Amino acid sequence: MPSIARLIWRDYITDGIPSSGNNKPSKSEIRSWGTWVESILNAIGVNAGLIYQTRALLYADLAKAANSMAWVTSDPTVAYNGVYQKVGGTGTGSWTRLTDLPYSFIRAEDAGAGTPDAIQATSGIPISNSALIILNIFEDNISSPVTVAFNGDTPLTIKTNSGNDILAGGLTAGMQALGIVSGATFRLVTDIDVSAAVAAAEDAAADAETAKTAAELAASSLLFRIFASVVTATAATIPSSSAYIAIAEFSPQPRFYRRFVSDPGTGDRFQSADGAWWQGLPLPGTALDFAHAVARSANATLVAGDLDQVHIWTIGTGTTYTATLPDPDTYIGRLLHLEVDDASLGLLAIACVDPVGKFVTGDLVLWAGESLTLIARAGKWEIIGGRCIPAVMQANNPGADLAATWVASSGWVLLNTPQSFYPGAPFCINAGALRAPRKGFYDISFHAGVSWATAPTFAYGMAHNTGNSAQRTFIEGTFSNLNNVINSEMKLPFAKDANFLPVVQWSGGSGVVVAKTSIGAPVFSLKESPQW
Repeated sequence: MPSIARLIWRDYITDGIPSSGNNKPSKSEIRSWGTWVESILNAIGVNAGLIYQTRALLYADLAKAANSMAWVTSDPTVAYNGVYQKVGGTGTGSWTRLTDLPYSFIRAEDAGAGTPDAIQATSGIPISNSALIILNIFEDNISSPVTVAFNGDTPLTIKTNSGNDILAGGLTAGMQALGIVSGATFRLVTDIDVSAAVAAAEDAAADAETAKTAAELAASSLLFRIFASVVTATAATIPSSSAYIAIAEFSPQPRFYRRFVSDPGTGDRFQSADGAWWQGLPLPGTALDFAHAVARSANATLVAGDLDQVHIWTIGTGTTYTATLPDPDTYIGRLLHLEVDDASLGLLAIACVDPVGKFVTGDLVLWAGESLTLIARAGKWEIIGGRCIPAVMQANNPGADLAATWVASSGWVLLNTPQSFYPGAPFCINAGALRAPRKGFYDISFHAGVSWATAPTFAYGMAHNTGNSAQRTFIEGTFSNLNNVINSEMKLPFAKDANFLPVVQWSGGSGVVVAKTSIGAPVFSLKESPQW
């Protein structure tokens, strides 16, 4: 069989290699190819054969006699190309595909349209899995695996004959690769010689092992070592020649530790796997890293690596996150800064095994704009700075007049808004009940109007019902007025979530009511004493 037309009339002397020079077609090859084509056409004529570009054109032509032969050569669906036979007489029947086109091999050209590792190749004849394919390589591949897409079809992974991916550099510019299409792969007929690559990899591995051994020997004689974290150092067997180590996880500077044979008994210390004890050295002047604040929006259990840092929470409406602090006894002298950003609408609860200032777990929450700066002391985290925005709240209790002694435990409505001015106010009311948002001292006041038909013997009010008669505020005078206002002011300590319970009490008289409609809804106000 003569050479194919696209090879005879190729652009370059070496196909696909421009630097080889322009190709001048050989007249003898042209004559040989033309004679071959003529013989095929003659054979087709003898056998009443036909050539169609697509299967659709073939299927549309049923005018041929039974057993007529036809080729489909250029259908975009590769599987439709092939040799077909007519079944049925003229004007009826159908065409049946018998076999692939009788090409022994197909030339495909990589002109560099793709990438080194995703080759795009074209051929003048549709690619099939029954023909050998000769593919020139335009440029060296860079990585593995390598794919090739023929005539824009689905990319195929190029495999060696033994089924391995092509290594980086396994395909070189100018190479002629011979293979077949096999499923989703283009399988080369022969293996690429990888012995040099294997030898180079083995040499590199040997060199790396030698370097590793040398590094370990050198490291074993170091007096000073660095570990990523306390956990890493605890699990390590540290050579006895190392008298000091550094832990890199701390910020803004590493923490340094000194070796001890036995437990030093105090301070920041731990034991490594080899049995040695390590105690933290006195810290230099500690500074908070405000330039690299840690943004948070979830519960957080802070650890050693979080110390000497600024932590700022963003908290949504109705949400309470908890910041759990490490034991201060382990990190004496270390700092923490906790903050809730100004736009937050939720709370940050503070928890620790030891007190935080005067607060224990369950006592302290922060709201928008507040912050705490803490230093670890023996037995507690001491509050040394930050911003406290005391809770300020005013509420009223609208509704109908009340004709009986009244303990105002429900029905309260917040008056002071927006929350941006009074960030603690929404947390002073829970389902209509007044409450202390956190442990502390509160200045509270209560104002309620009282009216009657016949004056009572006495009437009094209290901003909080302590049961202590000395704290009652009585209506003074002769009760000659029909309308009176009780004003009660008190300063008391409250636990977190404790309820404020204003009360109005009277005795005797007739038609006595808490006059919500005529005098006005009772009003309750509070102001928290600054906590830090």
